[in-house]
Amino acid sequence: MIEKAINLFVGFSSAFTQQDLSIFEHRGVDGYKAEGSEYLLQLLLYCPLVQLFSRKGIAKSSQGTRFYQFTHKQGHPNSYVPKLSSLHLTNYGAWLKSLVVLVKYGISNQGDFGRLALVYRAKEHRIDPRDIDADARWIIERLNRTRYKAYIVGGAVRDLLTGKKPKDFDIATAAFPRKIRRIFPNSRIIGRRFKIVHVYANNRKVFEVSTFRSSQGVGNDYGTIEEDVWRRDFTINALYYCPFKNIVIDYVGGFEDIKKKRIKTLMPLEQSFQEDPVRMLRGVKYAQISGYKLPSAVAGAIKQLRKSISQCSPERLTEEVYKILRSGHAAGIFHSCYRLKVLEVILPAMDQYLSGRGRKARDQFFECLRRLDRDIPDSDEMPRGELLARLFSPWFSEWKRLMRTDDLSLLLHSLRNSVQPLLPSKRELETAAEILLRS
Repeated sequence: MIEKAINLFVGFSSAFTQQDLSIFEHRGVDGYKAEGSEYLLQLLLYCPLVQLFSRKGIAKSSQGTRFYQFTHKQGHPNSYVPKLSSLHLTNYGAWLKSLVVLVKYGISNQGDFGRLALVYRAKEHRIDPRDIDADARWIIERLNRTRYKAYIVGGAVRDLLTGKKPKDFDIATAAFPRKIRRIFPNSRIIGRRFKIVHVYANNRKVFEVSTFRSSQGVGNDYGTIEEDVWRRDFTINALYYCPFKNIVIDYVGGFEDIKKKRIKTLMPLEQSFQEDPVRMLRGVKYAQISGYKLPSAVAGAIKQLRKSISQCSPERLTEEVYKILRSGHAAGIFHSCYRLKVLEVILPAMDQYLSGRGRKARDQFFECLRRLDRDIPDSDEMPRGELLARLFSPWFSEWKRLMRTDDLSLLLHSLRNSVQPLLPSKRELETAAEILLRS
């Protein structure tokens, strides 16, 4: 019996191949993960000799020393661990392995040693690495070969976990922008407040590669992955995926928030939205795209703090509106923006038009956006000018009825005033005006 327990102990530790400190948590049959007392799998109940290894299990194997520990649900855990004599050794090891979830331990930002993140494996996150864009994999592989950690981050991970095909694959890495630029000659550094690198693939795709940001500073202050996570907008966008190890690293509970369809900021709502007001617009967008209900607290904070969105640069707001129009959920997002009075900040002329023309005008506006949403999947990259024309189609019908003219320059002038504070290019406005006149 003693020999059998020791063999299990050593064999079980060597079944996991993490190279650094590997510490696990015991997970009950019902999926409960507890922060209770530490045990060594409750093997202490069946084999007193195992106590010699101490409560932080240290085992020798052919692969070297492995460290691990377990926590269990408070109370007597006998129901979780069958007696050794009743199971075949290999089956027992497989059963134990199915009950653990990897936990990343290390030094926190406060300087304390403890649990930093949960690490989800393939059977838990069910992401197929083949769904990752080949060029994004190549970028991560190149960074890894030069000894820089790199991960898929943000909306791409969220989409993969919910079974959707990501439109973009953003990458976060420990490499600084100038180093990224040297690794990828076909790239350029952009941004002032925080520099990022656009890496251009052979098929003209552009990948945004950013350096881990510091949690304390602003602008170009770089940090660790543990700091970078706290600079992200919502927990559902704060997950890191490695396509080669096929693991998802979760520092803030975003994995469970996705499963439970929760929209949560990483900081208190008011602090988060004041730090970056664009997060309010993104929160509305994520709720519609993911099919989540926007919590009343989040909706209330957005309605209360919406005017601070006007502090953001026109270029940034313009990019966000284009992303909404290309999302395939523009009707729902703009409807929420109108209801929460965000539209009066990002497109005041359109908000005034909808409020002053009654329900019929609003129904017409949202129906135009629903038609756009239906057309988006069939269009690889709808031109921005056409997106603007689709957005302002109901407004143009009213403009034409009042002005009784097809003068392009007059329409262009009216359209330029109506899109403020957004800042589309002259070419995009001209294209939109031409499309509207032809319609």
